[in-house]
Amino acid sequence: MQKSILLARPHPFIVNEMKPLLTQAGFDIKGVINDAALANIEMASCSAALISLAVVSPVTMSPPQVLELLKAKKFNGKLIFAGLVPFERVEGNLKQFLAETGWNIEAPALCSAHAIDCSAGYIQQSDLAAPQAKTTRDFLVSWV
Repeated sequence: MQKSILLARPHPFIVNEMKPLLTQAGFDIKGVINDAALANIEMASCSAALISLAVVSPVTMSPPQVLELLKAKKFNGKLIFAGLVPFERVEGNLKQFLAETGWNIEAPALCSAHAIDCSAGYIQQSDLAAPQAKTTRDFLVSWV
């Protein structure tokens, strides 16, 4: 069975750089173009949800609002947060977003040894550049 990843809060970085990597890895990509499309997607069919931490997205909900929606829809897949900056610069925000929205989980840097045991993780733009891209792709295949 092919695993699917929901681009729950897309950003050009995700669409342009990450989508090809996910497709290469064999994932079915489910994208949304606005808030209504996100609210109407069938969550049970998604193995993971990818949430951009960027300010701009066609989904106008903030990352915490997307997390609240996923929680309300009883999403039980992996959460992948994505951004352009290193993990250390967003770690505090991730912890705050997860705590405020009732997700009692950790979100380490995605390819860290600790991430394999977690339900969430953070991927940064440099994780998608060679030579790290293959490691990132292989990690996602085994993790999701």
